[in-house]
Amino acid sequence: MTSYFFDNSGAWLTDAIPKMGEDAVLKNDIILKISNTSISQAGYGKLVVPASSSIEFVTTDTILYLKTLHLRGSIKLLDRCSVSAHPLINTKFTLWHNPETWPNGMVPRPLRDIVLPPNQTVVITNNSGVSDHVYNYLEIPDGSQLIFDYDAKDIILNVKKLIINGSLLTSATNQIRTAPKTKNLFLPVYLDSEGKVMDTSANATSSMDSSFNFVMTGIQSSADTLSNFIKYKVDASGIPTFIYNDDQRKNFNTQLLTDISNQIVSHFETYFFNNTQHTNNATFGDLYTQYISDILFDTPSLSDSISNKPQIIEKIVDSRLNEQFTNSVANGLSQLEYDHNLIAHTLYEQLKNEMPHRFTNEQINTPYNFPVESGDDIALFVRMRSNLFFNSYQKAEDETHDIMQDGEGAVINYYNQLKFLYNNKQQLAFDDNKYTVKIKPTTWRLVINLS
Repeated sequence: MTSYFFDNSGAWLTDAIPKMGEDAVLKNDIILKISNTSISQAGYGKLVVPASSSIEFVTTDTILYLKTLHLRGSIKLLDRCSVSAHPLINTKFTLWHNPETWPNGMVPRPLRDIVLPPNQTVVITNNSGVSDHVYNYLEIPDGSQLIFDYDAKDIILNVKKLIINGSLLTSATNQIRTAPKTKNLFLPVYLDSEGKVMDTSANATSSMDSSFNFVMTGIQSSADTLSNFIKYKVDASGIPTFIYNDDQRKNFNTQLLTDISNQIVSHFETYFFNNTQHTNNATFGDLYTQYISDILFDTPSLSDSISNKPQIIEKIVDSRLNEQFTNSVANGLSQLEYDHNLIAHTLYEQLKNEMPHRFTNEQINTPYNFPVESGDDIALFVRMRSNLFFNSYQKAEDETHDIMQDGEGAVINYYNQLKFLYNNKQQLAFDDNKYTVKIKPTTWRLVINLS
């Protein structure tokens, strides 16, 4: 892992240092160092830490002011360090291990969701015993605070996801870690950047291949929504059948579309053809225009020279990769009766093989939500392809008959220019009958870390 201080642009997915009040997403495989001199006391917006990254305070008596922290990785705090959304005073102090602290009268148990009581400061001491367990979701709401007491040192609090809207404070060196998630849960069907429906049965395989790999930290794409979208139960032979909830399908569609349209994506290989010509982290559609630029100009940095760049990006968004995903999972299923589904069954088997503890005590003919959790990764394999238009030739349209309105002679002349310049590019397909030039299909893998 690479270490950066907060005020180093290399730490951030946008390659820019967060400004006052701005939201920010940390890159994958990064250790973000927090010191008194590297952060602004004016504070920041939402900070998202991916599962493969971590925050480490390297100076004592340091406060990181945020509107909210979404932690999927880990955080290590030194003496008298804190993460604060809102400074708290005169709150009621209670102990984590005291049943009276909690609304249900019970100390939090392992693998359970935990929301701190409103307007209270919950204190972890050496007697709290939190290092012995793994908890599920932990939220510190606005108006509440979690404190590691002065005698609580070198404690490790293990959770699957941490959200701070209130404050976290430690009097000594302590850590919060997120538990390991799935290595990679993949959808066993190829989606398509032009929105063309593909034969799911023909594409369902036990392994998938891709030319390039990308990672997105999902902000909207919620594991809870995906879990509620698909339910399953097993029969006496252990064979699962499935049912889906259409409202949750629509919700996940919206969430996934928002992330695909707007979230910055990290390119795993960092280059397409030449390891000296690096890509810039950008949206999924923008990275495809960098790919086209690398084909045409031998560098991804000239994507703005592609005259219809906005249209290319828009077409990828309009291909409804989000709906292709949910439709492939729900294909042939009902909202009323459980039935078999090859895609859902494959996802079920992957998850059961990698995270068998999530299926412990599974009962026959008992409905369960699909057991994905925040921080899990799901990989989409997308066939990327496009018609080619670039630079200053503004008249070309998407289809040949539209182009012909500008004059067949002009179209043929332009086509011949393209062929003369780029005929040696193996990534391009020239059609001498329709006078079109297309980018040959390649498969991209997009790994989304669920919120």
